[in-house]
Amino acid sequence: MLLTLFSISIGFSQNKSFVVKYINTPIVLDGNLNESVWNDAESATNFWQYFPTDSLQATQQADIKMLFDDTNLYIGMKVNAPSNNFVIPSLRRDFRAGGSDNITLMFDTFNDGTNAFIFGTNPAGVQREILLSGGGNEL
Repeated sequence: MLLTLFSISIGFSQNKSFVVKYINTPIVLDGNLNESVWNDAESATNFWQYFPTDSLQATQQADIKMLFDDTNLYIGMKVNAPSNNFVIPSLRRDFRAGGSDNITLMFDTFNDGTNAFIFGTNPAGVQREILLSGGGNEL
């Protein structure tokens, strides 16, 4: 079984490394992680708060799993919340993440800490994607 190591940064504040397992079985993109291969996928867990303080472990933990095949990277996330009273100041695509409830994954594919592909969503399903270069200082 081919394994690779991925590093993701969540909310610009935490680095999590875990093994992403290769699969050769199909995944149905329906929002349900009910294929048996998800049971064998390693989880990224034990996240810390980013705001309002970064010194406390998150009370509502997320569980993030990834799998890949010859052409796709599959990301399965279970994100918990104490209620459905979310902070969503905008329904605009590519929204700014600050001051809103969202989950954002940053892929530093060049492993240089400066350039990355960023993907995120909020509880309303609004998507965001960013190509970060120069550490975010370049226009």
